[in-house]
Amino acid sequence: MMFTRAATLLGAVVLLSATVATVDAAANENKEGRKKNKKGIFGKLMDRNNRNDGADGANADASDGAILAEDEGYWERFLQATVDSIPSASPSAPPTPGPQCDVTVEIACQDDNGVECQDIPQPEPENPEDCDVDVVYEYCVSNSGGVPQRVTKLERTRNGETIDLIGLLGTTLLQPGDEECVTETETIDVCQGTKFSTTATVESTTIGSSPKLCEDNDMYMFTPEAPCKTEVDITCVDSNGVECQDSPEPVDPEDCIEPFTYTFT
Repeated sequence: MMFTRAATLLGAVVLLSATVATVDAAANENKEGRKKNKKGIFGKLMDRNNRNDGADGANADASDGAILAEDEGYWERFLQATVDSIPSASPSAPPTPGPQCDVTVEIACQDDNGVECQDIPQPEPENPEDCDVDVVYEYCVSNSGGVPQRVTKLERTRNGETIDLIGLLGTTLLQPGDEECVTETETIDVCQGTKFSTTATVESTTIGSSPKLCEDNDMYMFTPEAPCKTEVDITCVDSNGVECQDSPEPVDPEDCIEPFTYTFT
């Protein structure tokens, strides 16, 4: 704003100087015309004075030019001093980072033989009792952030059923780098071709004056391949109900054409 005011003031001064110069020039021109019209000794005297005035005017013009140049230098110094006096904006300090919030949950699953659930082998059709398999789900919660956190929610949802697991945690307060795991055992039928989809959700808050909500989720899914139990049986009999392989050979050539009946079960 100070720079704008200084520029406005300088413009006004320049405009005023130009106006004054124009008025002086017009006055000198009128005076010169009157001098030229005078006759006799007074006219000569006026011419002599005019020549002297011209010399004096030239000196005055030179003096005015020096003053104007000095004024322009003054305004340059004035504007520079005004610009220098404007306080520069101090750099703002970088924002203070908030508490780092990072919590993770991971699901693992294996059968009672240590085989991962996604790799459970197909049972033999002759052993239907092998269809029931015990599997163990493991849910591990980790504080991978830089500040302590308290777990406020741990749930799992499987095939539409949700169960709260937070009560199974040994502690809900996790320091940076800490991990807490809980397990769940379930018996499933691996012979029905059912898809087992499990989702785990965890929420936590940071410890401190400005708590921050952290959350994460994970999904584990597997579909055991159902064993093949399809069988096919074929029977064949002739017109007399005798199995095709036991049908007698015809004696008469006309009896060579014998209808057989095939049955597929």
